[in-house]
Amino acid sequence: MNLPDNLILGNGEEIVRLVRVHWLTVAPSLVGIIFIFLAPFFFLWPLMQFGPVGLSAFVIVVFAAIFFGAREYRRWQKSVLILTTARFLWTEQRGFFDKKVSEAYYQNVQDVSYRIKGLWAALAHFGSLTIQVAGVAAPLELHNLSRPDDLQHLILELKERKIASQLGDQAEWWEDRLMSMNENERRTFFKKIQGELGEEQWLNLFRQDSENNKSTK
Repeated sequence: MNLPDNLILGNGEEIVRLVRVHWLTVAPSLVGIIFIFLAPFFFLWPLMQFGPVGLSAFVIVVFAAIFFGAREYRRWQKSVLILTTARFLWTEQRGFFDKKVSEAYYQNVQDVSYRIKGLWAALAHFGSLTIQVAGVAAPLELHNLSRPDDLQHLILELKERKIASQLGDQAEWWEDRLMSMNENERRTFFKKIQGELGEEQWLNLFRQDSENNKSTK
């Protein structure tokens, strides 16, 4: 798996999926660049009739096609959406020296939607993904991703897992704290809860537990 150089995983963090822009969206520009690259070879003889000027034109066109072809390939190779167990990270390579990186943890994700528009997009199953992050006014839009519906479901599922994991960790913390209390600390703790709830609610709490135990028997 070819990972971005800027990706640093945290403790226990694992990569779930890596998604690039669908290849069909970059194919038209690459075909045009290949045509420009091959065109001078078809006109090589007429260009050579102009001497150094024709040779210079040949070299300029060929190297320009190579440059733009390499740039398009780099943009496709380096533009990637990474989903980990803790967050998502979107790296958008706009040029050789122009890169934009966006990331957010799943607990800050408020909404995820997708859109598949057009015949080719429907047939090839690619589209855009829109992610609304808490504290950010404008939603993050990721275009031309493969199977955006699957990505939507996966992000929401990872968010639920992360929240459930955090709640579970908190529950385990309280359980460990209760187990570590001595008898006097437990009495003080339950007396405080009894005072907060009131005598009636305190008794009802235990009545409900006894009724549930009877029903299970």
